[in-house]
Amino acid sequence: MNGASVGSVQPRNGFIVVHRTFKSGDVVTLNLPMSVKATEWPNNGIGIERGPLVYALPIETKWTSVAEAAYSSEEFPTWEANPVGEWNYGVAFDPANVSAQVEVRQKPSAQNLETSSWPWSDAPTTLTVPARKLEGWDYETNPKEPHQRLHRSYRTRAPSRRAIRLSG
Repeated sequence: MNGASVGSVQPRNGFIVVHRTFKSGDVVTLNLPMSVKATEWPNNGIGIERGPLVYALPIETKWTSVAEAAYSSEEFPTWEANPVGEWNYGVAFDPANVSAQVEVRQKPSAQNLETSSWPWSDAPTTLTVPARKLEGWDYETNPKEPHQRLHRSYRTRAPSRRAIRLSG
């Protein structure tokens, strides 16, 4: 409460009650225990989760409006989002022991609220995970419409290992 701990409180029926007369400007900070875990996703994907959030590599993106007669118009275009930064990484950790291999960094609450573009360009919580750049993991294109990128395909090459920072 206002930067000070209120001591140990035990939930009753799923609720915690704070008995206090609140004043204008009081700040209540709630810290919930959140462990990092790896979850299985479709197509051999792995999700990295902490509490209710799924974390992702922040990828620099170029957005382009595209008018496709069958799907959109100039007034209501289809938008393509294409990566302009590095994106083709895979995690390189033991999913059974992920919490020991992932570093959680959290900014102070006050700093989070002062960031103008929060949370998109400067996430309040980031995870640093061991990862490998997957050379040869690229997009497949539609042969009839070469500008359309469909899904990612992977052709095996020796990956290089490094740590990457994820945002949630």
